[in-house]
This record gives sequence, structure tokens and C-alpha cells, in this order.
Amino acid sequence: MGVRYSGSGNTVEKAITSLNPKIVRGMGVLTLERGRKKREKILNKFLVMRLFGQVSRFNKEIAWKQVNQMFQGL
Repeated sequence: MGVRYSGSGNTVEKAITSLNPKIVRGMGVLTLERGRKKREKILNKFLVMRLFGQVSRFNKEIAWKQVNQMFQGL
């Protein structure tokens, strides 16, 4: 099924950057919780690679913008 990583932080960015997965292939499910609010999104393999892989700073910025839009209001 896959490997489960967990992280925590005060903001969405801090929580996601604390994950540090070792393998960045395939799709991913990202679940964020704050209080009673919970959001779960499926990330395609290209977005997972841009967030956690070794890519250019420009690609990382694009990925962060997309993820922030997904979890807006949390």
C-alpha cells in the first residue's frame, strides 16, 4: 500500500516540510488536520516529485502554490 509519514507544524508549509519522505515516486495522499477541520487530498506523482524531490526552486514554488490552494481555509 505504501509508507506513511507524519509531521506537525504551526502552518501548512511547516507541517509538509517536516515529512521528508525518502522515496518520491508515485501518487500521495496528504491529510491535514487543525482542530475539528480535516482535509484530505490526493496528489499526483508530478506534484509529489516537485514538493519532495530534487528539482529546481521554480518547480518547488509552483508545487507550493498548488498545495496552498488545495488547503486554503484550513
